[in-house]
Amino acid sequence: MHVLFVSTRSPWPLTGGHALRTFHLLREAARQHCVSFLTFVQHEEEWDGLPVLREFCEDVVALPIPGGGKLALAASLSANVLSSRPFVATKYDTQGMRRAIDRVKESRNIDLIHLDMLPLSVYAGSAGRAPVVQVDHNVEYILLERRAANQTGFSKRFWTMQAERLKRFESAAVRNATRTIAVSDLDAGILRQLAPGAEVRTVPNGVDTAFFHPLPGASNPDHLVFVGSMTYYPNVDSVHYFVDAIWPAIRAARPKAQFTVIGAHPPESIKAFGSAAGINVLGQVPDIRPYVGDAAVYVVPLRVGGGTRLKILDAMAMGKAIVSTTVGCEGLDVADGRDIAVADTPSEFAGRVLTLMNDAATRDLMGSAARATVQAAYGWERLGAMQESVYQEARDAIRRGERDDG
Repeated sequence: MHVLFVSTRSPWPLTGGHALRTFHLLREAARQHCVSFLTFVQHEEEWDGLPVLREFCEDVVALPIPGGGKLALAASLSANVLSSRPFVATKYDTQGMRRAIDRVKESRNIDLIHLDMLPLSVYAGSAGRAPVVQVDHNVEYILLERRAANQTGFSKRFWTMQAERLKRFESAAVRNATRTIAVSDLDAGILRQLAPGAEVRTVPNGVDTAFFHPLPGASNPDHLVFVGSMTYYPNVDSVHYFVDAIWPAIRAARPKAQFTVIGAHPPESIKAFGSAAGINVLGQVPDIRPYVGDAAVYVVPLRVGGGTRLKILDAMAMGKAIVSTTVGCEGLDVADGRDIAVADTPSEFAGRVLTLMNDAATRDLMGSAARATVQAAYGWERLGAMQESVYQEARDAIRRGERDDG
């Protein structure tokens, strides 16, 4: 088949969970098919990464993301108050992308369109007779509901409104796609409830278990680490939550404790934490493995989010002890006390972290169990085969006349 694969961002360099999933499953698709990759570019370094994608994609077309800067974002958000569509739907709906899709369709016989994020469902109508496979990296409306729950005043009202709009938009998009891919069975169940009758399949997030592996040598019992792109609001919120509500108890019990924050494009509020004793804000690093390997505990204090966390899978593949909130590890095949520790209050989270910092044997057992879990279920080659099965199912559905109304 010839697959037209559309993305909200270019996935190289691999600076976050979205990029990791998109890159690996794009590459897996290209092993089976000819792929034309159309993408927005959100950060300058993504332009430099396009040659990597051209090594395995037949075509790569990149467009700058519309707008830019805080003033442009504020203006767009303000204008959206009067719209009936959620902000993300208008952000990615551009004439430039529509023209790019049309040009590819004029020069290629497109057999399937892969829309790699919910907002891109605005282009489903461009598919013609080709099947549309839409990927929901999260159940997006729930992510906004959770964000609204942590706000007050006007911000709470604004994000509640956006969540309501997004819920209607997401329901329609899932119904109209030939097949929708969710990243966990939990998310798939929610999407089926949201859009009864929709065809939703699960293709989990994954990890390169050869690249991410346990490193030799003992970890430092005083070191903690967090990894996550700082362009993603839930990661920014989680670092604030950890530093403000959890870190003081850990530092009081272990005065030599060190907390390292790794993630591309940290905002000023996160950078400011670097001036506090024991906190290191590194931003993007060439390779996270030395930092994760050195840490005794990998922390995932997410309060907002959806889907599954690819960075947890990286840490699990490296055999690390992990403490996470329930939100942080939802959708993963993990069990509290076996391959992860789960804590949902600041005092409980600090206590679970301190227990692991103090007990190397328990850390080792938990890390070994975590690596065994990802080796069994989360390798990219296996997940690529699952994606391929959805592609074939979608194509067969069109041949049988199960075409959606979109």
